[in-house]
Amino acid sequence: MDSRREDWFGKDEYDAIENGCDVIIDEDIESVRRPSLYPRMVDFLNDELYDKMQEILKHSKRRPAFKYGETGAIIRADARMAFIPIDGTYDRVDLIGSELFNALVDENGHYCVGFGCIICVHNHPNNEWFSYSDLLRFLRYTSISAIAIVGNTHNVYILQKCKSATGRYYDYSTVITRIKSKRIELLKQKESLDKTEAEITKMVSDAVLNDATKYMLKLTHYKRRKKDE
Repeated sequence: MDSRREDWFGKDEYDAIENGCDVIIDEDIESVRRPSLYPRMVDFLNDELYDKMQEILKHSKRRPAFKYGETGAIIRADARMAFIPIDGTYDRVDLIGSELFNALVDENGHYCVGFGCIICVHNHPNNEWFSYSDLLRFLRYTSISAIAIVGNTHNVYILQKCKSATGRYYDYSTVITRIKSKRIELLKQKESLDKTEAEITKMVSDAVLNDATKYMLKLTHYKRRKKDE
């Protein structure tokens, strides 16, 4: 949570802080760096990620409702796409359920133009790691090749699926089945939904961090300014 108390803070800022959000200032937007994840033939995707992360923070900062809350955007890996913000609440945004995402996929969730052609980007107002929903949907949808989280003030996480020599992604169906089974098991033990999803998120995160090569994933993480500066 943001510990800064600037003299210009008003009701929107204090509401955001009370809901666990860090307040975005211009320096937080300017500190986002251009990634260098994609090769020359698709170098425009590095620009797209950079632009969308900055646009998301700018938009979140000027929203009339849930100011400094979660905002998302979608990038097409085959063409440049205008910034169309998808607004959420202080702690959630549903990119997959948005009209924009649905316009790009068929009824089975496959991208209408090509395999793995969508990159999902959104901010995390508290600068935290991927959520349960982020990870589950990223692994489930073959149309999503990467997911990026830009924290309001410091953390940036980008998780990419890597293709095999035959141009395919890892089959995550077994992982997804394990996640769903674990969720049912924990809920039967009368664990709260939040605690259940937090435990599963840790389980999946540990797999991502410790067996990234096995699961054909690549994680990029960097920090901007230090928290609470």
